[in-house]
Amino acid sequence: FETIIKNYLKNDQSEENLGVLMLLITETILTVWSPKSEILMLLWEVNQRKINSPFLIAGQSPNFMQVSNNSAEAMLDQLRKQQAMPINKINVNLSSFTMFTYALGKMVEKFSLDNQKIQIQKILGRILSKFPAGKLQQLKEMGIHNILKLLFTLAMSTDFTEISQKVTNMLLQIPLDKSNLQQQVMRAHMAMIMLYCENQLNI
Repeated sequence: FETIIKNYLKNDQSEENLGVLMLLITETILTVWSPKSEILMLLWEVNQRKINSPFLIAGQSPNFMQVSNNSAEAMLDQLRKQQAMPINKINVNLSSFTMFTYALGKMVEKFSLDNQKIQIQKILGRILSKFPAGKLQQLKEMGIHNILKLLFTLAMSTDFTEISQKVTNMLLQIPLDKSNLQQQVMRAHMAMIMLYCENQLNI
């Protein structure tokens, strides 16, 4: 199955095809087998190259491209509701990246319940390695929105104390000097402080 996915992803796939792929494989890789992260990591290789993309299907309304102006609290609540959704009830209208984020969060949640901390660290390492400081500083508004959605989903899907410092360090490397990004980045810092407080950590 892993080989089939790998061969399929060798060709550049449309957003529609990636969305269908995520719908087909998400429940299988999370329920039929013990959690194996490699297939999702293959998809991460595709997604990280398109991180500045709005992940739109051709002809989809441009309204989907607007980055939400929700408060930090509302952003966290939205992600929590998304992750609380049963696997077999996943919304078919979600973008392929949102479905990927959902699946990765669910897998990290399973690893946490099974006390497989090393697997979580491997996933986090694979994600962080693709975004050193220099690359974070080149992200556009949509890219920052996407990477923050992924980071906060992971932060809420496992023991926060285990990954809080790594996520914090990554956040601190996203520049504040672009006026169109300041609100989004500051909202992320506020959300991070809220998670520190919820987990009774020293902020």
